[in-house]
Amino acid sequence: MHFTDADDGHQIEARVGETFEVSLTEIRTAGFSWSIKSAGAPVCSVVADSLANPDATPGKSGSHQWQFKVDSPGTATIELHYGRQWQKAAPARTYTLRIRAGA
Repeated sequence: MHFTDADDGHQIEARVGETFEVSLTEIRTAGFSWSIKSAGAPVCSVVADSLANPDATPGKSGSHQWQFKVDSPGTATIELHYGRQWQKAAPARTYTLRIRAGA
């Protein structure tokens, strides 16, 4: 399963042992990046965290990808925040994905 910016706010159903990927647009060259506010523990865990930036041209977008694994049955929320990490302001964007995990 693969989820993108367009899936913000959605709920998914998954089984224990399944993995899924979240891939979000990021303009790291302008100082903006995604960070994990909640990884959905204990239902889910992050198994990979990677960046894909086509080049270092200022203002050029890339993507940030996370791979999650469903560890146990239950419900959880993954929440990601987008902003400049050195600024103490509210995030420029948030991304939420709700998980309902079965055995």
